[in-house]
Amino acid sequence: MDKQSSSYIKQLTLLGAISNVILAIIKIVGGLVGHSHALISDGVHSFADLITDGAILFAARMSTRKANTKYPYGYARIETLTTGIVALLLLLTGLGIIYDASESLFIPKEAQSPSSFVIYIASIALLIKEFLFRLTNRFAQKTQSSLLKATAWHHRSDAATSLVVLIGILGATLGYLHSDAFAAIVVAVIIIKMGWELISSSFKELLDVGLSPTALSEIRAVTLNETGVRAIHQLRTRFMAGRIFLDMHLLVSPYLSVSEGHYIAAKVHRELMKNISNLADVTIHVDPEEDDDEETTTHILNLPSRETLIPLLKERWGNLLSNNAYQKLVLTYLSGKISIQIGIPSEKLNDLLCAENLLRELKIRLSDLDFIQKVTLSVDLHE
Repeated sequence: MDKQSSSYIKQLTLLGAISNVILAIIKIVGGLVGHSHALISDGVHSFADLITDGAILFAARMSTRKANTKYPYGYARIETLTTGIVALLLLLTGLGIIYDASESLFIPKEAQSPSSFVIYIASIALLIKEFLFRLTNRFAQKTQSSLLKATAWHHRSDAATSLVVLIGILGATLGYLHSDAFAAIVVAVIIIKMGWELISSSFKELLDVGLSPTALSEIRAVTLNETGVRAIHQLRTRFMAGRIFLDMHLLVSPYLSVSEGHYIAAKVHRELMKNISNLADVTIHVDPEEDDDEETTTHILNLPSRETLIPLLKERWGNLLSNNAYQKLVLTYLSGKISIQIGIPSEKLNDLLCAENLLRELKIRLSDLDFIQKVTLSVDLHE
């Protein structure tokens, strides 16, 4: 985030917070004095918005602390947990409003029509929230900030809530006394819906929910567009405080060197970080063949390691190769077998026939080892 966007976010957040405080106080006091359940519940909603925004901003500040050895992935989960707690409070608030409003509907008592001045309070709240939406949305488009965009639409949802309240109050003043209580219940349902959506989102994030099929397709497209990538598999993604973490396996040619495979992975990493929004971390594993099934992995792991194979080759080949040649053997583990590539300095071979004879003898001495796929010989012009 650049300094200009950060400045806009701080100023607009402060403006929204001040507006919420003023509106909440005016709505609750006005609702109590003017006998409007709907206006009181809307005031509670404004306070809930303020508490929610404050808690999330605090959590966001804490979650930006740098990762360390104890918390190698940082503190981003604090934001997720805080969001879930605040969402639970929203649910309880909404249920409380419904209980209070229901009393006026089902418990016999003298109904009071809301005072006319509460109409002006609800109207002013509606206009202020709509103004905040338009102002914040304009800067969101200017800075392309997703955070500002979300804040703008939060203001728009508050404006819609105020509109519902206004309709309920108007109905009550016209003689439909219970319409005010019904409007309060509608507002409570909106609060409960917001709380449920936040809890659901937090719960999914804590369970490491993956990206949508559309987002996964975008990641695959960026990856497969890179030269040298044959396929990808075991693509896994998860969210942490709005940031994306992903790991994947790249399938490359089995005849590439380790360094070239790493080079391809580094290029994929760069392109993903450049093209995928909110991507925080990428872990890439390079594979020479598909290893999704357990059988393939088991076959590979049952093959002898370099430390085990070299002594066996020395025993079979003896002094056909120098110690230096043994150290430079290139072993390729593929399809459950091992291929051996041997580099021989040119001065060690008199002619092509000598090389052919050497290769034939090397193969003969390994002919009974069924895990050996092939043996090849290359001539090094410069050792």
